[in-house]
Amino acid sequence: ALRDARYTYMEHRSGAAELYDNPADPYQLESQARRAPAAQLAALSAWTRALFACAGETCRRLEDAGPAGAATATTSAAPPTATPSAR
Repeated sequence: ALRDARYTYMEHRSGAAELYDNPADPYQLESQARRAPAAQLAALSAWTRALFACAGETCRRLEDAGPAGAATATTSAAPPTATPSAR
């Protein structure tokens, strides 16, 4: 699961995804995944897979790069946009 101040994103082994707007739905009762832009879900999914497979310094770069920078995080880092949750 990935979480920042605005969103929580989860991906299940089945491939199903959940996306919650934390300020609007703090109890995570209604997933926004079906209404979210496909590009947003694809970026979050790629970031989740990259974080799952990383180790050491690469993980830190991925965390700093955020979902948009996951593909290039091994060569550059952007300001943090979210951090993985401890779920």
